[in-house]
Amino acid sequence: MQSNSIESLENTVNSIIGRNLDFLREYAEIRSECFKETLFTFSMIRLKASFEAAILLMRNGYFIELSSVFRLIFEQLSWGCYLFSENEIQTQSDLNKLKSPQATVSYLKTALNMNSLGQVYGLLSTETHLSVNSIIRYLDLRAGNGKVDILFQSEEMDSGDISLLLLLVGAYVEVTSKGIKHFGINNKTYEDDFRKRYDEWHKGVVIQLSELMFSNDPLIANQ
Repeated sequence: MQSNSIESLENTVNSIIGRNLDFLREYAEIRSECFKETLFTFSMIRLKASFEAAILLMRNGYFIELSSVFRLIFEQLSWGCYLFSENEIQTQSDLNKLKSPQATVSYLKTALNMNSLGQVYGLLSTETHLSVNSIIRYLDLRAGNGKVDILFQSEEMDSGDISLLLLLVGAYVEVTSKGIKHFGINNKTYEDDFRKRYDEWHKGVVIQLSELMFSNDPLIANQ
């Protein structure tokens, strides 16, 4: 595991998520306070812990466990999209009508207009439930003579895991943006100022993530 790379990745992700959380907490004070909006806002804030867990697993090279946390993040984001896409939930008395996060995975694909997300979720589910290929990933067959050892940690940070983490961070920002636009702001005198600051940050972070994902940035290219 290259410590400088994981530290760079961690700093980038923490910076983006931290700023997004700042806006979410500010939005929590000025939102319209409908029940569904409350569920959306606080579920997005709660994702902080999931991203922190993913970074911790990557830092320690626990690549098998990482898939489960990535899948959890995916499902929470999908559930957030479900909340601003359906009208069946209006008050706390409608809690029994809520779909489970596992039943809402298609909403993220639809909201972000990314059909490939279905394949991503399928891959994460396969790895989470430990397919044969997943099991082979933590067996070390290099000793030869029929001997098998167990790999508890990855020796290097996987570029696919990096790309997937950045994809989920980008999805987190986009779902937050779409949710805020959908639910609106209760305080009209504050709305213009908030939207101006948030939209300016949002545009900048989209460019930043695009450069990390698709350019020759050393964080990805050197893995």
